[in-house]
Amino acid sequence: MKKRSVQAPAPSRLLLLIRHGKAAPKDIGLSDFERVLTADGATECRNMATLLESHVAGLDQILSSPADRALETAHLFAKALSFPIEQIALVPDLYSSHGTKAIIARVKRTEPRVKLIALVGHNPMIDDLAAFFIPGFSESIDKSGVVAISFGKLPWAEIRKGAGKLTFAFAPSGDAHKQARANRRAVA
Repeated sequence: MKKRSVQAPAPSRLLLLIRHGKAAPKDIGLSDFERVLTADGATECRNMATLLESHVAGLDQILSSPADRALETAHLFAKALSFPIEQIALVPDLYSSHGTKAIIARVKRTEPRVKLIALVGHNPMIDDLAAFFIPGFSESIDKSGVVAISFGKLPWAEIRKGAGKLTFAFAPSGDAHKQARANRRAVA
């Protein structure tokens, strides 16, 4: 009997776009970069992270803007998802309003073994990334909101405009209508 090797199917690739939580106002004497999460912002991030925990298993990477409010958000999600905080990668392009192309290129360079990436950043970039990858996506992602984009078995190097499928979207505002519309589109 001849031995045949059977290759297991490659697991799906999932990209999570996470917008930082509510931050201190701009007029309190801190630079934009130094603005931290408010107590409500931190609570919403914890709630969203707990909700996310029931929908994903095991993050492989977290890439975060180095701005204080985004990094705090990344830490809260990492803690809830049992991801080592010291492995969060700081990516200055996630803070820049002109870094969208650089972030797409960075995701495309992701190692094949990585299946689940979380990007933590700011708008308009988070909205722009969702619109780039998900055909017809035009929602504005709330602060602390999460959008999950599946690329199926498509290698990271081959992802392109419109190649993603909305898997789920969560909004901390409790706006059930907005969330239901996003989730209906994910199923369609």
